[in-house]
Amino acid sequence: MTVGDAEARIATAEAYVRQVNSYKAFVDPGKLAEMLSCYCTKPWDNIATLINAGIAEAERRPTDDIKGQLKRIWKRRNQIAHEADVNPVLAGIELWPIDKTDTEITIDFIALIGNHLPNVIATPLIDEPS
Repeated sequence: MTVGDAEARIATAEAYVRQVNSYKAFVDPGKLAEMLSCYCTKPWDNIATLINAGIAEAERRPTDDIKGQLKRIWKRRNQIAHEADVNPVLAGIELWPIDKTDTEITIDFIALIGNHLPNVIATPLIDEPS
């Protein structure tokens, strides 16, 4: 299907993206990078640059550290969703602990990434030299 009108084309593209991605989770760093790859090259480097902007050199976080934190959140989410959050060491009689501090750190981190994604997407895609 080809859509000629610019507004209709944008609306069609938005509807398609929503339909295709409505059941997907982008918590895994690889999946998030895959989704962002149509907007930019090296999306995690771009996210890290934005997160580290205005921060003293000694306090800047490497890209792998940021991705690693998201990966740990993703693994914990899967543990809760797919393993009933049961601690296997205690024969299933106790759940893994969830504390307020960890929850607040996780929420703040996800919000930090989410707040930077529009800037990552808005950055013009530049062709790299061959």
